[in-house]
Amino acid sequence: MAEDSDQKARKLVNSSGFPLQIGIKRVVENSWEHQKWGVIAEEHPWKNEISGESGFIDLILGACRT
Repeated sequence: MAEDSDQKARKLVNSSGFPLQIGIKRVVENSWEHQKWGVIAEEHPWKNEISGESGFIDLILGACRT
């Protein structure tokens, strides 16, 4: 039964895309010396003033200055 609940939890987490976001962030942070990119923001809020729609940008990457 515990295995069944683990599978359900894994399916829920994987369906969100959050593990991919974490993985990309780690790759960028661990390789910035070679590719000169860094994480500027995570889960950054946005809003369309015309439509009223809003949400969050998972990651914003930008060039790092050395």
